Parts: sequence; C-alpha cells; structure tokens
Amino acid sequence: QVRKAIDAAPPVYTPLDDPTSRDLPEKDAFRVRVVVHAEGDTTTPWKTAIEQRQYFSHSDPDLVGGFPKFLNADGASSPAFADIDGDSRNELIIGDGNGFVHAYKDDGSEAKGFPVHTNKLNLTSTQTGGHTVYAPVLLGSPTVADLDGDGWPEISVADTEGYLYVWEHDGQLRKGFPVQVNRAYSESSSCQGWSQVTTPGGLPDGSPVPSSCVHPVRDHVNTVDHAFTSAPSAGNLDPSYPGMELVAGANDGHVYAWHADGTPVPGWPVMLRDPAKVANVDPVTHFVTFKPGANPKYGRQVLTTPTLADINGDGIPEVVANVDEEYTETPNVSATRNPTFDAVATLLGGNTRVYAIYHDGTDHPGAPKVANLGDNAYVKGWPVPIAMLQTELLPDVGSGSNAPPIVADVDGDGVPEIATASIGSPPYLLKPDGTSKYGNGPDGKYITAASEGAEFKNPTATDTPSVAAIGGLALGHLGGPGSPMSMAMGAAGLRRVLDIVLPEQQLGAEDHVDAWNALTGTFDPGFPAQMNDLQFFTTPAIADVNGDGRAEVLQSSAMYDLRAYGLGGLAPPGWPKFTGGWSVSTPAVGDFDNDGKVEVALATREGELFVWHTNGAACQTPEWPKFQHDLHNSGDARTDATPPGVLKHVRLDGSTLAFETSGGDGPCGQAASFRVVVDGHQVAVDDTPAPPYTQQSIELGDLGPGRHTVTVQTVDDAGNASIPVTVRS
Repeated sequence: QVRKAIDAAPPVYTPLDDPTSRDLPEKDAFRVRVVVHAEGDTTTPWKTAIEQRQYFSHSDPDLVGGFPKFLNADGASSPAFADIDGDSRNELIIGDGNGFVHAYKDDGSEAKGFPVHTNKLNLTSTQTGGHTVYAPVLLGSPTVADLDGDGWPEISVADTEGYLYVWEHDGQLRKGFPVQVNRAYSESSSCQGWSQVTTPGGLPDGSPVPSSCVHPVRDHVNTVDHAFTSAPSAGNLDPSYPGMELVAGANDGHVYAWHADGTPVPGWPVMLRDPAKVANVDPVTHFVTFKPGANPKYGRQVLTTPTLADINGDGIPEVVANVDEEYTETPNVSATRNPTFDAVATLLGGNTRVYAIYHDGTDHPGAPKVANLGDNAYVKGWPVPIAMLQTELLPDVGSGSNAPPIVADVDGDGVPEIATASIGSPPYLLKPDGTSKYGNGPDGKYITAASEGAEFKNPTATDTPSVAAIGGLALGHLGGPGSPMSMAMGAAGLRRVLDIVLPEQQLGAEDHVDAWNALTGTFDPGFPAQMNDLQFFTTPAIADVNGDGRAEVLQSSAMYDLRAYGLGGLAPPGWPKFTGGWSVSTPAVGDFDNDGKVEVALATREGELFVWHTNGAACQTPEWPKFQHDLHNSGDARTDATPPGVLKHVRLDGSTLAFETSGGDGPCGQAASFRVVVDGHQVAVDDTPAPPYTQQSIELGDLGPGRHTVTVQTVDDAGNASIPVTVRS
C-alpha cells in the first residue's frame, strides 16, 4: 500500500524547481509525520510537537542478503575486499565514524577478532547516559598489506586524534602501534599532555581540556589540527629496513612515515609548503611566516592519502601528495584549451600545490632553501601549481585538493604520468619532472584536459566549463584491456559551482561524471554524463559490472544512489543503485561470495553499508577497483597488491608435498613461484605453480627421520606471497 501511494503521488519536484528532478530523486520517498498535542489543545502552537522523518520504499534483487548493514555510525570510510583469515573468501573491510574497523563475511558476520577499535576519546563516561566513544575513522579505505613479509595481511587505519593503528589479521593490535603525530606541530605546549590522559572528565587535576587544544587557530593560514582524516598507504619506502612502510598525511601539514615495527622512517615527517612563498619556519611548531606578496589563503592540512609510486625510475617509490595550500596568483591553466575556466579563475581563483617527495624525505642529499622547511625532500621540479576556479570555497573540505594525485603509464612508454586536480579544476597530467604532459600554451601556462562545452561529447550537458566537484580522479581502460586509458572524476558545471556560494538556485546548473582520453585530454564519447549532486571527497572506481568486457565508471554523490557509466555515457542494466543517502566514499569491487562474479560495496554517511551482486567477472583485468586502486592504497595503476590465493588441501605424504593450486591474484591468474620452508629452513624449489584448481605436488627429497614441519606459499611476479599453509608429518 505504501508503494502504491508513492507511485500515485505527483513528483515532489519539477525541472523548474530542481535541476536534479530529471532523475526524480524523491521517486521512492515517503514521509511520516507524528503530531502530538498537549492536553488535547490543537490550537496553541507551544502545546504542539511535530516530528517528521523521510523513509524510502525500494526493492533491488541485486542486493546481497543481509545488506544493507547498519554500521551504527557515520560511514565516511571506503570499503576494501580482501581475504585476511586464509579461508579463500574475501572479507569486506571498512572503518566507521565510531572508531571501529569491521571485517564482514558475506553472511554479515564478522571475521574472528573483529571489529577492532581505535583509542577512546577523552570524554566523560561516568555521568548518567555516558558511554565510551572511540576516535573516528574517516576517509579512505583501510590499508591491507603484508607489512612484515610473513604472508599474513595487516590492517591499518588512522584516526582524527592523530594516531595510526595496525592490527594483525586476527584483530590483535600489532606491537609498536599505535603511533602518533608530532603534537608540537598542532598543539600549544600546554596542551600536549592531555591527548594521552585517560582520567574521566578532563586533565589529571580534574580541569577541563582547554578549548584552544581542540583546534588551535594560530592564524588564518596556520590553522592546523592533529587529525588524520584519511587512510595511510603502504610501500617499500626504505629498502634498507625489513618490511614495508606506512605513509599518512596529517592536518598539521606534514606527511609521516613509519616502519612496520612502528619506528619512524629517517627523514620523515616532511612538511609541505612552497619554499618560494616562505620567509621562515619556526623550528619547534613549524609555524610559517610568509614572504611579502606571497598572498597565501586558508589551509595547511593534508586531508588525503599520499600516493606511493616510483616516478623517477630508481626502483623506490616517491611520495606524491596534495594539500590544502592556496595562493591568490595567476592560475596555472592555459586559455588555449580552457578560456572560460582561465577567465573565471583569474577573477576568483588562484593555485594550490601538488608535491613529489623523495623516499628518504629530508635526509635526501642537498640543503633546504628555507631553514626548518626540509624542502630538500621535494623532487626537482616540484611542487607544481594547480589552478583553482575559486580559492577558499569552503573551510577544510573546500580548500586545495580533496583527493590524492594518482599515477599510471598512460601512453605505455615505460614512464609514468601523474594525474591530479584541485577542488575545482580540469585534470592535469604531469610528467615526473612536474611539467605538463599536454604541454604549455602560448601564454606559457599548463594545458590541461578539456573542460569547455565546445569539446563536450554529450549534447545533454550544457553547464560549462565542467571541473572537479570537490573530489578526485581514477584511471582505467573503459574500452577494455588494450583500449586507451581514461581519466574519470566527479565534476560540476560552472553554474553548479557558483550555486554553492551564491544565493538561491542557479537554474541550469548541472552535476557531471566526466571521463577523458587520458593521453589526449579530450572527452570520451558520451561525457560529461549527467550526475545528480556534488561529489565531496569521492573518487570513482572503474570496473566491468555488466560482464561485457568493458569497464564502467562507478561514482557516488550526495544524492541517494551509486551511478555507473560506460563509454557513450550509458548506464548498464540495473543501474543506478539506490542508497537513500549521500556518500563521500569510493565503492569497492570484488568477489565477496565466491560465485565468480564481482560485488560492489558502498557506505553512506548515514551508516548504511550496501553490497550488490553484478554480472562482472571476478577475474576481469583490474582497472581501478577501489579507493587508491589497490589494497596498499598506492594510487599507482601499475601496483599489484593482490596476493596469490591460498593453496588448498595441502598434505605431506612422506617427502611429497601435495596440494590444489590457486591463482596469482587471489583465485585468478597464475602465481610465479613457490616458497617452501622445511623445519624452519627455506629450500630451493624448481617447480612453478600450475594454473588455478590444478592438483600439483612437490618432491622435497629425503627429509630424514622424525617428524617434520613444512610451510608452503606461492609468490606472484610482484613479490606478493600467499597466506602460508603449514603441515606436519
């Protein structure tokens, strides 16, 4: 009856009222209003209470049973699919705004040892109704990486109190963690003890925590905070030290790096600030004093996950990072391709900065140009100015850039390119030396990807220019393997951007999903595609969800659904997917139930975790299946962070080790080699793994008398090892 009433009702909005009404955003909505009158008085206003809630009636046969699952918290975190317990089935890993990290099975239960949680906040829990509250986990997906090389994955997140955590695969907190930021960079000296306090009610003497310690505004530009607002990335930043490193950007304006045992990486943290603008840096607090005429605007925070990618060819990854750093200056965008954007940005905007940092940070040879800045850590040619349609659009969430720069070898020449955008710009494609892949215009400024209506490939899109909608990019081959690489991002037209800051509704405003041929910067056929709202913090995923061998751009927004667009701007059957809430996260794509097809997962800010079945093949070539591309959050399309699948039915018969093979990327592909340890000693094995699901054996030779312990793993071409299986004779 509810559904019949909804279908019979006239549309809530018309095109005259709301530019998103073309999608009928309220088509599944109904409202329940409860009115209570005190003492039966229906006329006296103050004796009447009204409560109204909006609900939805919607059915989707593709929803996985038991989902959506309510997280009981804000769902800003992006999900990730990974097998963390060795049962050959992916868990769904996600953080939440209550500080919990979950590892869901496909039946909705949690893996053994999960959920885990961050440190509790220093809030009272002794008053009536009081309860323990843990530090929130916000943006990005938890990092899943074998940090110590034992084959078992560790899970890492960072929280808003400035702590970074690592848990073992069974939920045990890893020794040496959590680690934390240098609080001198974000807190006054009198505040630096309170964050460790566990005494209920405030400081040890019972006094409350000073308000200046929560978010110290030192000045308009030097507004800093101790928080991590996005997840770390993992990579081998220090080859001289065992294991992988974790790298995270903090709201104190620094990028941090720790070893797998929790010790700091020498040369880190690294402060991000353009040395050409800086007069001096305080040696303790890193308060920045600017040169005359620098024209800095609000912003110091590193809100996004750093990208780890070898861009200079030395075999060790550099760190590429965006930051909330803005200057009123000539926008670095050529009018050759984007005259309207250049004109508006010249009136209202300026530039932010993107950085590339050597793996050894401030220990890199060379002297800094500015004392205490550590700018010798910056790769030559960096930072690079990236234009902004408008500076100081919104505090924190609308400054600089809200998404990581990302890396791929776009043209297949063996040299990577770096793609990035500000909160409001077309995409830039940069070379490793910081110059534009598209070249410079006659005005000497960088040519970017297209944004003007003259280059649109969709006649229904009319709001021009189309620029980043406070989110970021993904890279992938929309036409399938071997097709040109595309860049994709959530976008908005100029009228829509102005709608954020101007009164009333700007009619004709449009939200977009954009995709470009990355090599040429021209729009792909059918793009910009129409979207229904802004896409704060979101970056797309790119994967084939309908089984036709061609990938779609998967993009969420602040309006009720998850969209999928392929080449031609076409949505596959069964899409979009209804959520009834807005999202700031990137969907994840992976085989959740071992049916040979991928599922898609997404959380809403309201805390609903959705998972849908699709027709996309589980063993499709991965394009950009999750936040920052892979389980390491590397942001590099060349990174293979998926370990081989676990060997099955392993047994030791005398000196014969027999088993059923798995793949090189989970159950897919083929692994490269075996790693076999007999009684604590690795032995040489000439055999190579057969294709998945093959019965195979390895002859170990004479093991000698007595009982023996044998551990076996497979290793892929990238060096990822499967979860080990141990048998005993």
